[in-house]
Amino acid sequence: IGTDTLTATLTSPLHTPATAYVVVDSGRVDSPLYWPSASMRVGDSVLVTLRTLDPNASYPRKVAAATTFTLAPGSNVEVRVGGVVVTSITVPADANQVQFYLKAKATGTGSVTFTHPYYKTYTPPTVTVQ
Repeated sequence: IGTDTLTATLTSPLHTPATAYVVVDSGRVDSPLYWPSASMRVGDSVLVTLRTLDPNASYPRKVAAATTFTLAPGSNVEVRVGGVVVTSITVPADANQVQFYLKAKATGTGSVTFTHPYYKTYTPPTVTVQ
């Protein structure tokens, strides 16, 4: 994360050296697909897709290596993969998304915070569990 300088030099009388600056920023995981926008009933599950996005959250971007996000769910919801409660999810190498189930487990409100050192921390809108 920061600014890198790239300098290209060609040994040709027709070309002159050039310098370019590249700004590197954190990726984002904003707006998971199919995140519930309304309430859920206790026991219900929703399949959610978490996508890795560019720093502007405009385009999905593939990860070069498997990228694991730490999850911090609220007390009224849980994240499940393969029927098992998990505290992290991994986007496989050369992919830009991972799917998981958000399960409502107790009445109230809940959400999940997604963290990774190279991505901006994100917490989607809270879900009301009935």
